[in-house]
Amino acid sequence: GNGYVGLASLKPERAHTLSATLDWHGADGRWGMKVTPYLTQVADYIDAMARPGWVAGKFNVLSYANQSARIVGADLSGHLALHATRWGSWRVDALLNLTHGENRDSGGALADTNKFRSATVGVYHSLNKYITLVGEYNQERGDGDDLFAGDLKTRTISLGGIIMF
Repeated sequence: GNGYVGLASLKPERAHTLSATLDWHGADGRWGMKVTPYLTQVADYIDAMARPGWVAGKFNVLSYANQSARIVGADLSGHLALHATRWGSWRVDALLNLTHGENRDSGGALADTNKFRSATVGVYHSLNKYITLVGEYNQERGDGDDLFAGDLKTRTISLGGIIMF
């Protein structure tokens, strides 16, 4: 862990995002896919900066400073209807997120956004106004090559659940 020192003179972050969504789907709605690339420029991004005496792998005191940042990425999602009977219908949904954040002043990575990848696949059953989550698998991975030590690697499996509309 690290300690942090703030500055009263920090400016609020300001961000501008450019994005577009491309949407392909069947006329009957049984399948669909969306791709949303994005680019975000952040002015006065508040980032932790190394102070004199910083040593890798040791407890350090970092200070917050306004920096320039860029975040690029894409969200990809899709769904596919599998089978429908009088006892309900089945579908598969998938989501993939790719994100890369860079501190434009230092050239370093942004915490929690450097080479971040997330993927989720779920199988769902619906009957009338109820959607039951049968199973969902999520995996996230982030590479930590900045002041914040460590890589993020998580896997989650969910079973069960009811949503009523």
